[in-house]
Amino acid sequence: DESRSATLVVLHNGRTVVDRTFIAKRIPIETMSATKSIVGLAVGFLVDDGKLKLDTPIHQLFPEWKEGPRSAITVRHLLEQTSGLEADRTTEKIYANLDFVRYALEAPTATPPGATFFYNNRATNLLAGAVKIASGKPLDTFLDERLFRPLEIKEWHWTKDKAGTPHAMSGLQMRAEDLAKIGQLMLDRGVWRGKRILSESWVRESIVAGPLPPNVTGIEYGRLWCR
Repeated sequence: DESRSATLVVLHNGRTVVDRTFIAKRIPIETMSATKSIVGLAVGFLVDDGKLKLDTPIHQLFPEWKEGPRSAITVRHLLEQTSGLEADRTTEKIYANLDFVRYALEAPTATPPGATFFYNNRATNLLAGAVKIASGKPLDTFLDERLFRPLEIKEWHWTKDKAGTPHAMSGLQMRAEDLAKIGQLMLDRGVWRGKRILSESWVRESIVAGPLPPNVTGIEYGRLWCR
């Protein structure tokens, strides 16, 4: 009530123990930067499928990065927020662009890849393009098939840029109880109701802190997941 939350859902051992709505109608809610964590799962599916590797250079997907310092940036760097791409802490310039992936591709490096942790919304949006190239499907379509449908998540929306690409930094709207299903999937190491959806290794490694300290708060940041 004090934080003006829309909905609160708490699961314990797979059972719903709290389910409260503070708004007139239960609807999909903007998940903000929790969207990033779900994008991280899309990359996990592609790694499990053998279509991407963590140390795949991004220039293999976007040849315009084949030369210069950006040629060293890998999928791992984007997931661990260590790409070194130049970006602001705020998102005004991103939203002013028609094509978020192109805006990420145009970013110069501010620091060498792998040298510095920086919570980089601009760089994260590049993953939407990477997933589309690696899977042959838009990010939202791919996750609908691999994650949402298996978990019976039916009511969701994803904000897109003017180029038609889903945002990766944020933009996914989902009902609280469905977001909790994804949390339960992670707690159960990639298994949902007895069926493996995602590899245990990806779930485990998603929350392992990267090599660089993220900030003074002590939060450990893995592959677009934090704890």
